[in-house]
Amino acid sequence: MADYVTYKNLSGKLSILSYRITSSAIRINFKASGNISRPKYSYYKDEIGIAMFNAMKSLAKAGSGLNTFINHNKPKYHWKRTLRG
Repeated sequence: MADYVTYKNLSGKLSILSYRITSSAIRINFKASGNISRPKYSYYKDEIGIAMFNAMKSLAKAGSGLNTFINHNKPKYHWKRTLRG
């Protein structure tokens, strides 16, 4: 299994911390928000389509634009959260 890679965050806006790409999914760890500690989102290639999956992979590897892409395109995701305290 592939390890998580630290997102380069070239834009300077810290919202994505790290990501992991597999042949079937991209998993993203986001910055903690409110009472949710580091939410993890999974985007599956079969659910979002190959074009969106490839775009997200490219943006993740480039270290810029991934959060904006997600906010504009709103791909289907599955998430896991860990509550603080």
